[in-house]
Amino acid sequence: MKNRVLVIGGSGALGRSVCKIFSEKFAITNIDITPGIKSSTNILLPPGSLFAKPQITNFLSTIEKSNDFSDFSAVINTAGGWRPGSASDPELLLSMGDMLEKSLASAGLAAHIAARWLRPGGLVAFIGAASAAENSCSGCIGYGAAKAAVHALAAQLPTDPVFVEKKLHSVCVAPTVLDTEANRRDMPGSDHKNWVEP
Repeated sequence: MKNRVLVIGGSGALGRSVCKIFSEKFAITNIDITPGIKSSTNILLPPGSLFAKPQITNFLSTIEKSNDFSDFSAVINTAGGWRPGSASDPELLLSMGDMLEKSLASAGLAAHIAARWLRPGGLVAFIGAASAAENSCSGCIGYGAAKAAVHALAAQLPTDPVFVEKKLHSVCVAPTVLDTEANRRDMPGSDHKNWVEP
């Protein structure tokens, strides 16, 4: 039986690339709002917020009953998104809420799954952002705040008692802009030559 990797957001542009690479040697379990192409198992997220108790309680209950949900070598969170907005934007709080849901809630889910179902010595990986690490998100502060929170979560996990006991590893990759269709659509005037291929 192949070793197992769990990808959160495996149906998105970055997630599809991660699943494609890992599927050569690992069985992939994908958690997303739509099924992933390169996944052995797909678990669909429920509608609504992962920050809401009924949604996360029901979702965790569902995955606890799954035969395909255990003993992962790695948990990789590729879920996220991007929205513009400065402090004066009337929709700032909506933008922040959306970015926290897409980036931080999915990262929190990855951390929880890693603590419970990652095999000893396993790895949990998060996608941050270079712009958030450099405090240069003035035109998209909801995005920057959410990604900064992901960086903080990844930095805190190595001291978590379960992570210490199981010798789990936590990393956060902080790329510049990913060259995806959505990013090209959302940032049409940007210079794409230094963007990172997913």
